[in-house]
Amino acid sequence: MRLPAPCRGRAAAEPDEPPPQPQPREERGRGGPVCGAWRPPRGTASEALPEAGAEAAAERRSTRLLLVRHGETLWNTQRRMQGQLDIDLNEVGVRQAQQVADALRRLGVAERVEAVVSSDLSRASRTADIIAGACPSASRRADADLREVHFGVLQGERLDDPAVECQRARVHNAWRRGDFHVAVEGGETVDQLTARGLRGLRSACGAGAPGAEPGAPVLSAPSAPRLVVVVAHAGVIKWCAVRLELGGEAPSPEAMSRPAMRELLGAPVRNCCVSSLLYDHEADAFCSEGWFQTIEEGSRAREDCE
Repeated sequence: MRLPAPCRGRAAAEPDEPPPQPQPREERGRGGPVCGAWRPPRGTASEALPEAGAEAAAERRSTRLLLVRHGETLWNTQRRMQGQLDIDLNEVGVRQAQQVADALRRLGVAERVEAVVSSDLSRASRTADIIAGACPSASRRADADLREVHFGVLQGERLDDPAVECQRARVHNAWRRGDFHVAVEGGETVDQLTARGLRGLRSACGAGAPGAEPGAPVLSAPSAPRLVVVVAHAGVIKWCAVRLELGGEAPSPEAMSRPAMRELLGAPVRNCCVSSLLYDHEADAFCSEGWFQTIEEGSRAREDCE
């Protein structure tokens, strides 16, 4: 089981050090592993976290986000496009969410989580509620910015319909070439999706403050939480990952065809997989530590159908 790699160009933090700090947003090549089995990054488990008042952390605070995809739904098993339709978890999805909660507790992470933030759609919200039940100090809220991509006229349709799959593939292939302005009729573009998705992630970095509302400004570093769980959806997680790994580079065919980007684009975002990010409040920048990793090896979690 691999530890997520630290940001490229920085040494891993020792157990008595504050979490490693991310590079500015313009720098590319953050270097976190894709898929594999998840273990908490150094500085996440209770025995590895320094006190909140540590001098280095006070100078330049960062928030770690554990970004979780929701558990399985009936529509996942039917390969039906969910988008922003409100579909609840099935029994398997409830068990998957409980596995995440149990793993966070077992690994000494749950007690340090300060907030659990989710999409307001039932499948994410219920997953988050189960995880929050294992986190005694965590506040809890929902944010519509973290919803799944709106798939327009294809929402509710099944991918075993060749006409539906053809339309979906046309849009996804355009996105994979870097055409982020393309959308299904009535749906969102990648530009629209990632703008709200990253806004939601930034807002989550201030979610530990009492009374914080969706869309509220991110808190100043001394007030911001150090560890937050965010529960969202495969599309918003995948395309925010792509946008972050591009850094300041435009999504050109050349950029999208590089090996590291092709690996990211081809990786499955399975139900209840975990990604880890560090957010630097001073630089207003994210750094990836690992994408789409499974809590349990041999997981039966399903790949997404949006």
